[in-house]
Parts: sequence; structure tokens; C-alpha cells
Amino acid sequence: LLKIGLKLQGFIDSTLMGDVLEVALAARTLDVEASPYDATAYGAGIVPIETNEGRKIYREKQILLMHRAEPLRKRLLDAYDVFMKLAFEENLLGGFLSSDGNANDSNTAEPYIAPEKLAKAEP
Repeated sequence: LLKIGLKLQGFIDSTLMGDVLEVALAARTLDVEASPYDATAYGAGIVPIETNEGRKIYREKQILLMHRAEPLRKRLLDAYDVFMKLAFEENLLGGFLSSDGNANDSNTAEPYIAPEKLAKAEP
């Protein structure tokens, strides 16, 4: 999310960028907590992923983070659609955006979202 947010930062609401940054920092904090380094002096906790209980805690925190990020994915995708509509004339988009603003694959009626860009996270 942060990568896409940074690419669009001049075209999206600053509150959305702030929310994306908060989730990115939470994800990085979790990574540091699960690392072999002691970052407790900086306010990070410890997630002992070497144990079964630690892996369970890590997984639970990842799932919570995934649920926290999902609305941001949708808001970022909506902002991207608005950007595409403002940046390009409809005839230049070649049918990539549907009438409801979602991107479409020309071979299907299903909304198309590039999986490498805004894929839905699953535990």
C-alpha cells in the first residue's frame, strides 16, 4: 500500500496518505518485534516467533493488520480510479474503466485489479 500511496501522493488526500503510512509503520513495527534484534528501547515489543505461542501471536497480529489495511486498499483504489479519470480522456483508457469507475479486463465483465498492485491479503 505504501508503494502505491507514495506514487499517487500528489493526487490523493493527505489523510489517506497518513492512514497508509500508519499501517505501513505498524507492519514494520511487527516485523521488528519478530526479528532477532532487541528494539525494546525504542518502544517495540517482542514476538518470539521461535515458539508455537509466538508464531500464533505473530499470525494474529498479521491478521489484525490485514483487516486494518483492507479499507485503505479500497480507498486507495478509488483514489486511483479518480486519478485515471482526471488524467486521461475516456477514449484513451480504452475501456479499462467501467461506468462505475472500476477497472475492467476487456475479456470479462468482472472488475480487474492488477494483483501485483492492490492484491487482497489473505491469512
